[in-house]
Amino acid sequence: MGVLAALPLLSRLAFRNILRNRKRSFLTLLAVSVGIGSSILLAALARGMGEQITRDAIYGMTGHIQVRHASFTDDPSIEHRFVSDEESFESLMQHPLVEHAAQRIRVPAVIMSERESRGITLFGISPQSEKDFSLAGINPNRGRALQDSSDNGLFIGEKLLEKLKTKLGRRVVLTTQDKDNNISDRGFRIVGVFDAELDSTELSYVFTSLQSAQTLTHTPREISEISILTPSLDIPNSFITFTQKLYPNQRITTWKDIEPLIVTLVTIQNGFLLFWFLIVIIAIGLGLMNSLFMSIYERARELGLMQALGMKPGAIVLQTVLESFYLLLIGSLLGIALGVWGVHLLANGIDISAFAEGASIAGISTMIYPALFVADIAMLTVMLLVLGVLGSFYPAWHSSHEHSLTLIHRGMT
Repeated sequence: MGVLAALPLLSRLAFRNILRNRKRSFLTLLAVSVGIGSSILLAALARGMGEQITRDAIYGMTGHIQVRHASFTDDPSIEHRFVSDEESFESLMQHPLVEHAAQRIRVPAVIMSERESRGITLFGISPQSEKDFSLAGINPNRGRALQDSSDNGLFIGEKLLEKLKTKLGRRVVLTTQDKDNNISDRGFRIVGVFDAELDSTELSYVFTSLQSAQTLTHTPREISEISILTPSLDIPNSFITFTQKLYPNQRITTWKDIEPLIVTLVTIQNGFLLFWFLIVIIAIGLGLMNSLFMSIYERARELGLMQALGMKPGAIVLQTVLESFYLLLIGSLLGIALGVWGVHLLANGIDISAFAEGASIAGISTMIYPALFVADIAMLTVMLLVLGVLGSFYPAWHSSHEHSLTLIHRGMT
């Protein structure tokens, strides 16, 4: 009987061998399932953190795509601006991939209260365009939000309010450069205070209406950027080409170009997860090899008898490999169930507010929500089965090799 023809019989023998020493098989399955389950949970937490950092950046004030002056990214001053073309903007808004789009003024400025001053980034916005689109459209923690494009109020963060040692309703002075590189300043009243996930955001961003910012910088009908929100992080080249045709003299920049640090962090995260998966699989594989060797030595008399009855060495190898495969497969299924259950238990997020200050500096929210990726589960399972089965070939070969016959015959005598 050929080795492949004997596969059903060898499969039954492999299952029988797993059940023979139930304690050892249980411990092996426990190691595999805990290793897989913990890896899935760790990957979900890492993916969730990465998604949240990316989402915070995009829905902060970046968007998926930005239309800017060619030199604005390197020098974000009012000097690098362009005329707002309403016809092109309407055409952009009608594209099916555009969920939202907003025109803004973005300039560095200094805000001064009666006691303190601080450098900030001033945004001139159209409040209706920012609603449910970006940080500028969130509901105020205190006071009111900006109402329209001509609102002369100021919308600032809680932390900045504390640093300036002022209060809601007080007047502050904003100073920046105008289009002629002259110093321009103007008084604004604080009408609303927002609370963001990151302290750095509350300290850095200040919002007023688009017309007020244009008046301050002496740039009527001119803007610094157009921020666009699309349905996906992956932006088709056809849409970038379409946008470039609408704004041929401007630079079309994706979020990956604007936030290279986030792209780098996600790349490092992918490498770390792959490295961690390999460590877990190697540890599981070594434990499995040890279990197989113990099983082989315990069955030395049986193996010798099988060889004496004419079982080919290839059949013994296949039987041992099948035993390894079934242990890995069952352990993987249990581990996947364990990992998914763990992700479900943490679906409401993990509060890291005890480390909020350090998390804020790193650009991480105080709540981390796990994100389960099917691709991670598939990659981990395939890697385990492939590398685990390959690793089992050594003890399987050892059980059938002529060099081991001495131990087998010694076990029979």
